[in-house]
Amino acid sequence: MKGGSEHALPTHAPRPRHRYRHRHRVVPGTAHPTGGPPMSAVEQSADQLTGLVAEVLGVPEAELSEDSGPGAHPAWTSLKHVEVVVVLEEHFGVAFSSREIKGHTSIAALRGLLGSKGVAGAAP
Repeated sequence: MKGGSEHALPTHAPRPRHRYRHRHRVVPGTAHPTGGPPMSAVEQSADQLTGLVAEVLGVPEAELSEDSGPGAHPAWTSLKHVEVVVVLEEHFGVAFSSREIKGHTSIAALRGLLGSKGVAGAAP
């Protein structure tokens, strides 16, 4: 190149918001992902929360219970807890404080926290 050191910068594809695919996107009143009766809004939200956590942890949903959390499930490490929180914030469009992140360390606690943030159907 004459007269300058212009370099073309490489262009990169936009990075996805997160790498987890949501397997069970169900509209309330439609068939259950397992083929059962239609799901209510509460059942759908519960399924989404457990499904998202299972995807982050890389475990089947059946391995998780309302008591699952860091220390209570071997795949749920402190790093995975941060990943769970980020995915929940992005998926449900909410933000958690550091105090909330530290204090809500089970699926049941996260469900309650989402309910307090106005996520429809998150509270049991």
